[in-house]
Amino acid sequence: MISRQMLAPLLVVVVAWLAALSECRIELRTGAFMRLPDAANAYKLNSGTANKASYDDQENFLYVIGHAADTLHVVNMTDPNNPALLDTKKFNKQNQGLPNAVKVCRKPGREFLAISFEDPSQTFKGHVHFFQLLDAHNYHRSLHYVRDIVTTNSYDPRSMAWTVECDRLVLTSEGDPHELSDRKTFIDPPADLEILTPSFGLSVSRTTIPVSASKAEAAGFRHVMSKCD
Repeated sequence: MISRQMLAPLLVVVVAWLAALSECRIELRTGAFMRLPDAANAYKLNSGTANKASYDDQENFLYVIGHAADTLHVVNMTDPNNPALLDTKKFNKQNQGLPNAVKVCRKPGREFLAISFEDPSQTFKGHVHFFQLLDAHNYHRSLHYVRDIVTTNSYDPRSMAWTVECDRLVLTSEGDPHELSDRKTFIDPPADLEILTPSFGLSVSRTTIPVSASKAEAAGFRHVMSKCD
């Protein structure tokens, strides 16, 4: 039990600690800058070569996807002030789609480079691909699949996050309104959340948690169109 005599100095210490925290500031400084090429190894402005990235702190590799360029860049960040582009990998727009999100996760027995893709016309549902992580000896090779490709419930899987143990991948989709390729069908799918669980084999289970249109609108997320006025 803490006595009153002990409590007073303890409160002083806590107040002083909180005051110190309130004065803490985080300052971001530009350490380095690098340009990334498109699939034809050309450096063009606004070519969509860098949209999202994920960092592997064991290998010091930064994986950068370019949505419009349909590319994956592997950057060596061992020296943060002098990053080095190791390789640029071109995806197949027709077979894989355009990359939307990338997430690295590394635990013993569970090492994944997950990348989500959407169909260029959003006629077909999206996909999530699970690749083997690269290292200093094999960064130049083609990406190697370590799990089956998962077809998502949504057309636009654009945000992902791994659990701490790398045993589940949480995937969210806004539900982008769009026309199908026939130019006659307009759809406005509601947002949803999916949980992908890779097994120790090749299979991946999928659990979908729908977000109702009324809840999305009430939260100020967006209005889902159900019919034309």
